[in-house]
Amino acid sequence: MSTEKAIFKDFTEYWHFVKNLSKEQRDTIYNSLPNDQQKYLSKLYQLGGWEDLFIRNILDKILDDLVKNYNIDLLSIKTKVVSGKSCTIDKKNWALVIDLFQDFKPYHTAYIFGGIGVEPLNNSQVILKLK
Repeated sequence: MSTEKAIFKDFTEYWHFVKNLSKEQRDTIYNSLPNDQQKYLSKLYQLGGWEDLFIRNILDKILDDLVKNYNIDLLSIKTKVVSGKSCTIDKKNWALVIDLFQDFKPYHTAYIFGGIGVEPLNNSQVILKLK
């Protein structure tokens, strides 16, 4: 694709102009671009690791919300577990955690769950320990 006639020279420029818009507004702008530029931006999005960045931001927001709303600090738990300590958590809270992250690919959530094994402790708790 010739960048001389392109509306956006690359994904970075596109994102600079649309990042503060709503998803619907970004979609409207993207969908109004010529097909060749849509393909070009999509290719740059994939090659540039933008998806990983966006997903990481979503995951970090979920982690922040867990601390704020449920007092569950998964990164603190992970630090304890990988240092050899085990942690217990209520089954209902663990079910919530699993539900919040189930739609993400394991390689995106590895920094949260990698190395952690889960076993039932009793009827109301699970134990998180090193795999």
